[in-house]
Parts: sequence; structure tokens; C-alpha cells
Amino acid sequence: MYTHIGNNLILKNKDIIGIFDKKTIDSSRENKRIQFQMKDLKENIKSVILLQEEDRYVEIYSQISTATLKKRIEKGII
Repeated sequence: MYTHIGNNLILKNKDIIGIFDKKTIDSSRENKRIQFQMKDLKENIKSVILLQEEDRYVEIYSQISTATLKKRIEKGII
């Protein structure tokens, strides 16, 4: 299955490790690198999607809320 995460991006569901709310990341001291990268983006980021690509992890930033992304994954909406 695939899921549309906004900004014309479609991801394979099997590659998604986790979806995290921006507010949760902002409140955590351990996520300084992700917070720094989000400040450089001019977009209205609501969630961060963690993917596994081969042997590394990648963060994708989305303007769609975590609740909406969860519904899309569960229903298989592309």
C-alpha cells in the first residue's frame, strides 16, 4: 500500500517506521537536530514521518496532521 503525505509525496506504508506530531518533537530535548531542520523550512509542518531507506533513516516533513495520516494509512487512501 501507498499513502499520500502531502507536497505531492507518496510513500510505501512498509517503509514508514513512525509518524510524530510536531508539538511532541518541539517539547523533547533529544530532538534538537530535527527541530533545527524544521526551523529552516518555511512550510507549516504538522508532522514528521520517519522512514527506513536501505541502511539509513530519513525524516520527511508533512503539512498533514498525524491523525489524518493515520486515517489514510488505515484506509489505504492514496
